[in-house]
Amino acid sequence: YNVANMAVNHLIEKGYRNIGYIGGSGLTGNIKESLRYRGYFSCLHAAGLPENPDWVIDCAWDEKVCYNEVSRLCREKNLPSAFFVASDLMAMAALSGLYNYGISVPSEVAVIGMSNIEVSQYSNPPLTTIEVPTREIGMVAVDLLIARLDGYRLLPKKVVLPTRLIIRSST
Repeated sequence: YNVANMAVNHLIEKGYRNIGYIGGSGLTGNIKESLRYRGYFSCLHAAGLPENPDWVIDCAWDEKVCYNEVSRLCREKNLPSAFFVASDLMAMAALSGLYNYGISVPSEVAVIGMSNIEVSQYSNPPLTTIEVPTREIGMVAVDLLIARLDGYRLLPKKVVLPTRLIIRSST
């Protein structure tokens, strides 16, 4: 939720007003129940910006579906000025779809991803993203699991780790 807010706020600060969302619905089957979508939507709402349902794409975390849906919007000439894409891999599929239709990123459509996977810096253009501390998440999870196995029975813990905006050429 917070990472989505960070990404959409970045787009708004850059002047983008028509912002789409690409992500997956996960186990619920409803994209609007995902925290990433809810963070996107609440940020738009707080800024007084509309959500266009045509620009909310449930790609089911499948890069082919993502590519095809972005390509469809290109063919229909129905693109937002920016996309927040809830994973870097899906963002790179979106970039590929835009590229194949001659859509210039970021001058026509900006794209921001999430996770800062290593290859995101090598996409064309290099992908602006939110760095999620996956290594640290794993370390905290292991520490908590070991504590549980050792008999430590406290109430469930919520651990929040810092994220950071990595600005590259796609926004």
